[in-house]
Amino acid sequence: MKIQIRRGLQEAVSRLVLDEGELAVALDTGNVYVGTTAGNVHINPTGGTADTASKLKTPQNFSITGDVTAPEVSFDGTTAVVLNTTLPNLPGVGGEYTKVQVNNKGQVTGGGKLGFSDLPPISADQVGAIPMTQKGTADGVASLDSSGKVPASQLPGFVDDVREFDNREAFPGTGEDGVIYIANDTNQTYRWGGSGYVPIGSDLALGETSSTAYPGDKGKAAYAHSQVKTGNPHGTTATDVGAATAAHMEIKASGTQLGHIKPGTGMNVDENGALQITAIDGGTF
Repeated sequence: MKIQIRRGLQEAVSRLVLDEGELAVALDTGNVYVGTTAGNVHINPTGGTADTASKLKTPQNFSITGDVTAPEVSFDGTTAVVLNTTLPNLPGVGGEYTKVQVNNKGQVTGGGKLGFSDLPPISADQVGAIPMTQKGTADGVASLDSSGKVPASQLPGFVDDVREFDNREAFPGTGEDGVIYIANDTNQTYRWGGSGYVPIGSDLALGETSSTAYPGDKGKAAYAHSQVKTGNPHGTTATDVGAATAAHMEIKASGTQLGHIKPGTGMNVDENGALQITAIDGGTF
C-alpha cells in the first residue's frame, strides 16, 4: 500500500488546502501538516509537548525568598525537590512575655510585661467585687484601720459602748450618747448627759483606793475570820504577845527562882487576877 503525501516548500504551506486526513510535508523545514475539519494542523512544531520524558532538557532551580527562605535546589525531573525553609530571627525578640506585638502577617515583633494600663476597664460588678464607694459607708462594708481592726466609728454602740481613760480630766470634751466612760484612777463610771458627764449610780466606786469600796469577796473573808472564837487561827505564840511560855507554868516558885504560884486553901484568884483570901484560921493556944 502506498500513501501519497503532498510535498513542497514552507512558503507554499499557507496556500495549501488539505482534505481531511491528508498529509503534507515542507521539504525545506521538515514541518508536517494534516488536514482536519478545522483546517491544516501542524503536528510537529518546534518545542512541542512530548508524551513522556525521563528528564528535563534544561534543569531548573527551586528556592524560596522573603519572610521564609530556602536555599536553591536544582530540578531536572529525575528526583523530588525538598526545600528546607528557615524563619529568620527577629532582632530584640526572645524570651517569655505576658503581652506581644505582631505585624499584619501574624509574626511576633516584640513583647513586654502586662501592666494595668494594658487592661480594659473592669467594673466591680464584672468580677463580683465590692465597689470602693461602699467601703465604710451605710449599707456597705466595714473597712480596717492601720492595726487591722474595724474603726470604732463603724461599730454599733452596743459593741464599743465602754471607753476607759486615765482619769476624769482625760475624757473627751464632748461625750456620746449611749457610751459609758470609766476613769481608771477612781474606777468611777460616767455617761454623757448632753452638757456634761454624769456619774452613774452613787459616787462610790469599786476598788482598793481611798475613794473606792473594798471588794466584797475580800470583805466577806475578813468578816468570817473575825468570827472565829476558838483555837488560834493566826498561830500566835507567847513571844508574839509577851506572855510566859507554857513551860513557865510547870516551874514552881522558890527562894531562888521565879515560877508559877498556885493559891492554896482559902485563897483564889478573881477575874481580875487578884489573889483573894477568904478565911484565915489563926489556930488555938
